[in-house]
Amino acid sequence: MKKLARFALIIALLLTCLPTAGSSAATTLPNANWEGWLYGASGYARAVELQRELNVPLVVYFYADWCPYCRTLDNQYLPSAPVQDYLQGVVKVRINPEHGPAERALAKRYGVSGYPSFLVMRNSAARPVSVSPFRRVGNLTPTQFANACRAIAPVSQKAPAVRSPGTSGKFSERREGLVIKETTTSGGARIVTVMPTATSSRKAVGKKQ
Repeated sequence: MKKLARFALIIALLLTCLPTAGSSAATTLPNANWEGWLYGASGYARAVELQRELNVPLVVYFYADWCPYCRTLDNQYLPSAPVQDYLQGVVKVRINPEHGPAERALAKRYGVSGYPSFLVMRNSAARPVSVSPFRRVGNLTPTQFANACRAIAPVSQKAPAVRSPGTSGKFSERREGLVIKETTTSGGARIVTVMPTATSSRKAVGKKQ
């Protein structure tokens, strides 16, 4: 009788440890590195509130589950030490437009036309700037990608930009092996180009200075 009771107790303990449908196991974060991220349209609303409260940059990352570049960004760039160091100082939200109409509306609002779209905003009044490590020739390294984000929306003191005398809306800046060029068009659009100095010619670097 005691053996039967002990057996029943063991079975009961095992059953309590097994995940059930709808349990927290089904809502586990996809990756340990996603700690601190907000998710979806509701997460975006909270992220905007936090950005205003904390006065820090906001990162909005639009992705899709089927996107191979998103997987590369997720697996090789975001977990890296330089990018993690930057992301610790910002409010960040991940949005998959295929998860619902509210998410699709946000993608449309930000003009998302492809994935991944990694948008960085210095403050609540700033225009979002898309930053991508992927290039037709020579992708950025994780350090260069982090520096590109930091140059647009710094979480600490920004290195002084080299501005052309007598010009407005243009600057070129060198940061740790990276050349970041920003131009504001007559229509108010902000264009940011990021190039590794190793693959940039002297002529290309100095063209708009």
